[in-house]
Amino acid sequence: MAEQPEDSELFGKSTLRTALSRARGRRAREDRATVLRGLLTIYDQRHDLVDALWEATDPQAAVQRVLGVSELQARAVLDLQLRRLTPWHRDSLREEPEE
Repeated sequence: MAEQPEDSELFGKSTLRTALSRARGRRAREDRATVLRGLLTIYDQRHDLVDALWEATDPQAAVQRVLGVSELQARAVLDLQLRRLTPWHRDSLREEPEE
């Protein structure tokens, strides 16, 4: 693939780079929104989640089972520091998609 003049009807390198960049940005936003939804489910079921994790041999499967979340969401939950399970943090997670 080669660079094309602006008035060309052919698809050039710069157009490809722009399209790929936009697709990656959109995918990253969608993934972030998915993770946020998963994290927000913790607050209602945090006690069940801690009990399940305490007994789990497969923590990711336990998170998915208790919260009913995807693999991506379960990994985000497992990466979360427990000290972040505060009402303030929950509110900030709820506000982020609106930004």
